[in-house]
Amino acid sequence: MRVTLEYSNALLVAVMPYVSDCCQKLNVPIPTPLTTQQVRTFRCPVNEENPDNCVVALTNSCKFTFHHGMVDTFTDLRHSFIGLEDNRLRAHFYGRANMSEDEAIALAQNSLKRLGFSLEDIFVDCNPSFVKPPPLDGTNIIPYYEIEWAYPGESPYPGGRNSSVTVEVDAQSRKVTEWEVRCSTAWKDFLISEEEAMRLSGKTAEAMNKKKVNTDINTNILLNILDHYPECEKMLRIPVALPLTAGEVATIGKKGAVFDISVNGGYEFGIIDGFMRGYIAPDSFYRRTLRSPVRRYWGEWNMSEKEAVEMARQFLDKLHYWSHPCIYDNTPTVRKPAKAGSHTIARYEIEWEKDLAPREGPLGKYIPINEWAGVEIDATKKGVKSFSVYCPSLMSHLTNFGNRGTQP
Repeated sequence: MRVTLEYSNALLVAVMPYVSDCCQKLNVPIPTPLTTQQVRTFRCPVNEENPDNCVVALTNSCKFTFHHGMVDTFTDLRHSFIGLEDNRLRAHFYGRANMSEDEAIALAQNSLKRLGFSLEDIFVDCNPSFVKPPPLDGTNIIPYYEIEWAYPGESPYPGGRNSSVTVEVDAQSRKVTEWEVRCSTAWKDFLISEEEAMRLSGKTAEAMNKKKVNTDINTNILLNILDHYPECEKMLRIPVALPLTAGEVATIGKKGAVFDISVNGGYEFGIIDGFMRGYIAPDSFYRRTLRSPVRRYWGEWNMSEKEAVEMARQFLDKLHYWSHPCIYDNTPTVRKPAKAGSHTIARYEIEWEKDLAPREGPLGKYIPINEWAGVEIDATKKGVKSFSVYCPSLMSHLTNFGNRGTQP
């Protein structure tokens, strides 16, 4: 998408109150509320998927990144040591550490609370996973702590480290000089005013305000889909009345032979070439970006890994897709969430994968094909939170699946 001056100006106006609020709460030395005259540079490399991604650099050399409806990065470019690229300037950072490690951690946590973050939601309500103490440069001290808290799953940021929060503390001046929150549980919907929306292109304004549009596609596919899985209903724990009705359909999307359907409450189903290829509960840990409140993921380990694998196999059996011997008779790969925050996330991700013979594609090139099955087990409630399957051999005979009365 081409970024116009009109778009850039409208986005800057919408973002400035968030940056100004951040400056006030962190006692950044600059008059507030901020005005556009205090902005040195503004960059918005946006696209329709991330329409609010931008960087604001102020005249006092403080830089902020705004993304997903919040300020997620702050850097005091004059006083931050982490991002120093010119080693000839290291001497400017020599000083004395006037804070202990525990005091620096407490300052970092209190600063995040002042900014409005819930420490539970960003997994900072515990001891950090990593602390880099003030380094020595010969006999000189560079009085900066680098503090990091772990993220329990894969980073929601492309190429990002598996940490939820990183904070740099200047232990001489007793202040935070850089922080970054790479945690999707802190994301917010970014809503702009009607006047500002009018200054943006129609598609971008719609993306900004996250409007959902129902697509007029044959709802018969969804309305009858679960009729074929009565044995799976108990394991999926879907709190909606079956069979589904049109009033319970939230959105339907279609791309080629793939239908993605969601029902009220945030339960999603994927259908491809006539069979259900997947399901995602609103509190799925492995197949959704984690969102607040995080307490929805908390629990206790009430199942062993062996019991969870057996439940996954029983669930796949009830789909009636495979005949034994099959892919999930083999030993699976099992994952569990990393330890993050002070609470337990008791989930298993159980996956089977098998390489199949490649098929010939365009221009005579051969395309590798994998068959797989993955099931997410909630070890607290002993149920299935999500699953995903792909088997090319199934697609040849599981057809007309959306028609009432057809059995898989």
